[in-house]
Amino acid sequence: NAAIEDTYKLKMAFHGGVLFDYVFTKDRKKELSFESGLIFDSKGVKQELAEGGFQQNNSMTLYYVDIPVYFKFTKKLRSRDKYYAGIGPYFGAGLFGTIKNSYSEEGAGNSSSQSIKWGNNEVEDDLKRLDYGLAAKVGYLTYGGLNISASYDYGFANVSAAGENPELKHRVIRLSLAYTLKLDD
Repeated sequence: NAAIEDTYKLKMAFHGGVLFDYVFTKDRKKELSFESGLIFDSKGVKQELAEGGFQQNNSMTLYYVDIPVYFKFTKKLRSRDKYYAGIGPYFGAGLFGTIKNSYSEEGAGNSSSQSIKWGNNEVEDDLKRLDYGLAAKVGYLTYGGLNISASYDYGFANVSAAGENPELKHRVIRLSLAYTLKLDD
């Protein structure tokens, strides 16, 4: 039902991790490289429904370890700063998470919280653990090592354990501020 799907909103979360960059080709103005590593990601969705005196709030918070694999093109500026763009697959594994539900009707209400059950059983489990898809990234790297980037993950895997209906695929937007250690230049 498109009307119900439209009530789900992005949930702000956090991420942290370590990435390495291996440069294949390098000259004074550009580089081609491969970037990968481990990212601890918080993902989720929230839903707020209100009609008359009835109000319902649903929230799902998930924690994953993701492995992005970017093939990057980097352009060097005269200041020795760089800007870059990359694209490639990502793979993720669900670690833990919670589902929270609350509702109220004319002052009376109830709330519940439960841990995510990971697995492939359509009756007993909530979500499948494996996630994969396509990732894209753009960024700016200063000569001093400050790295500002934005990335987007488009999940291909239906992580819902309930089969094809409902379908749940991750869409993640990341804004990152990092420090890059230079081992060589």
